Parts: sequence; C-alpha cells; structure tokens
Amino acid sequence: MVLYDVAELPELIGKLENIVFMRPNKFEELESLPPLPLSLVEVNIADCMTTETVSDLSELENLEELNMVNCEKAGDVPGLQSLKSLRRLYLTGCH
Repeated sequence: MVLYDVAELPELIGKLENIVFMRPNKFEELESLPPLPLSLVEVNIADCMTTETVSDLSELENLEELNMVNCEKAGDVPGLQSLKSLRRLYLTGCH
C-alpha cells in the first residue's frame, strides 16, 4: 500500500513493536514526525521538505541509520546525541 500527501502520522505509530524500517519519503506533506517505535533500525524521511518537527529520538536504542536529506524546514533533532547504535547519519540540505 502506498500513501501520498500525508501531513501527519498517527501518534499510535509509536506503539507498533515490530517495525524495523520507516521510509515515508513519499509523504511530501509530512509536517512532523511523532514518537516512533523503539524497534526501528532505519528512519528515512529524505525529501520530506515540509517536515518541521521531529520527536525525541533518544530511546531508539537500535537505530543505525537516520536519513533526513533535503528536510529543508527541519530544525533541531532531539535525542540525536543519545543514539549509541547510529552508524549512518544523513542531514544534507537541512536547516
């Protein structure tokens, strides 16, 4: 299933337990990223140019890759310094 023009993800997404990859890069209208499932290994919101806020990522202990390329409106990424498993970080084109 492919969704387009989604402005926000439901807060309940953080309750999902078995999600490993999150790639909503087709959500060009995504304004904010709510608290995410703790099981995530990869988050790719590249080219989500309307994303302004990102929830605190500090509890994502398994997160290895974060891609926010061309998230022009995104500012601070709370919890970034706490990601001990992070191996790849892409922030080109961000505010």
